[in-house]
Amino acid sequence: MSCTVVFYHDATGESLTLTLRNNAGAIVNSGGTSLTESAGLRYTASVSQALAGWYVAQIYDANDDVIYTGSVKVANDSGIYRIDDPAAEIPAAGPTANAIASAIWSADQRTLTKFGFNVTAEVNPEQLSDAIGAAMGDGVSVEVASFTPAALAQIAVTRTIHADMPTLGQQLLPQPFIQGDTYSLALNSAIEFSRSDFPDLPEGMNAKLSAVKRESGQETRFEISGDQASVPARTGTKIVRFEPTAEQTRLWEPGKYEFDVQLTWPNGSTRTFVGPNVFLRVLADVSASS
Repeated sequence: MSCTVVFYHDATGESLTLTLRNNAGAIVNSGGTSLTESAGLRYTASVSQALAGWYVAQIYDANDDVIYTGSVKVANDSGIYRIDDPAAEIPAAGPTANAIASAIWSADQRTLTKFGFNVTAEVNPEQLSDAIGAAMGDGVSVEVASFTPAALAQIAVTRTIHADMPTLGQQLLPQPFIQGDTYSLALNSAIEFSRSDFPDLPEGMNAKLSAVKRESGQETRFEISGDQASVPARTGTKIVRFEPTAEQTRLWEPGKYEFDVQLTWPNGSTRTFVGPNVFLRVLADVSASS
């Protein structure tokens, strides 16, 4: 037998793929399963594998970017099962920290996504945060954003420094940038990246973020460097920070850019801190055009 998995999306006309992971973090529907769109933003995937129990469900878009991570309970009975079904309840044990870590954090690709699930048992949120944080390794913190003894409504997994600005591999930054906006520490909007698996950084080194948009055979570029780039943490979990001004971001053309972050040592040596093959998106400033 098999089953059908349902996912409710916020957009139509997209090419989506479903992967399911067991509690050990292994993908159980090898190669993924395509989702077919139906009415009302409803997408369905016909899973041919004989599966039963709880699985971590991830939805990928046409660019192989993870756009959603949740959970689903299925049975090998040709039934229909919804991802993050509010009527379903995860058993007291819930998914293991290792399973969650495997689903949302890959050390080689440095991929970060958000996820959520329900828990009905009495759970200490501090213990749960510590357990997942330990499983995910250095440089990552876990915050239980909303918790009651009856339900864990949301778990927000962020980098230790700036939410939604992780060091990524083959991924799109989840937080887009907007033309004309200021990104600064004072406004709690600085663009920051951290790594604990990187050598200590000496005084006197420089950082630069370079971005390029390739469209119709044309290239559009921008950089953030100089006074708008800094290295506030040089040992332990290293942090590289960028604070472009409104005047700078106003010149950024909307679109999807490939980018990297390069560090230059005082002796002229260089090393890439983030990228390549990572991407960011710039959105148009609607107010400026109104």
